[in-house]
Amino acid sequence: MHDMGGTLEKVGPAEIVVINIDGELVEGDMEPPGERFIHTEVYRSRPEVRGVVHAHPPIAVALSAAGQEILPITARSAQFAPRVTIFPYHGQVDNPPIGANVAAALGKAYALVLRGHGSVTVGESLEEACIHTLTLEETARQQWIVAAFGTPQPLPAESVAEGGAAPWHSPKFYRAAWSYYCAQLPKSF
Repeated sequence: MHDMGGTLEKVGPAEIVVINIDGELVEGDMEPPGERFIHTEVYRSRPEVRGVVHAHPPIAVALSAAGQEILPITARSAQFAPRVTIFPYHGQVDNPPIGANVAAALGKAYALVLRGHGSVTVGESLEEACIHTLTLEETARQQWIVAAFGTPQPLPAESVAEGGAAPWHSPKFYRAAWSYYCAQLPKSF
């Protein structure tokens, strides 16, 4: 985790802290972020999760502020079926009870949006959770574009149930996507 107010472009080893499942500092020199309880409570409720990302993707947040759930409108976004839940809380998730409510609302899904605030995505690795964050924002952007032409239509539930998300939800896909995004970073990283 990195401190509040830090920018991802400048995060290095000195800006990262390690916390335990109770949100207490284990390693690092900075105060753990207030929203650490998103992470701790998701990990507590989902033992299969090995990565949690809380971010503030602008289009996903804008759609949530408009009351628009993000829908699985493309094959790549099928893992978000039937829709991405909007959690009706925009404040800091800075204590275990609120974190537990966020984790409960997330359920077994890969993504949730805190209305007008940010997203929470999870995965079986940190890389997978990061890819879910990027896919969530891309899906929100596509939905915004589609809305200019008409009503966004989610993928048919039966095609998703028959494995429509499978190619986009595999270790091979996550490795390739992670490599692609890492290659986009400036060489200074």
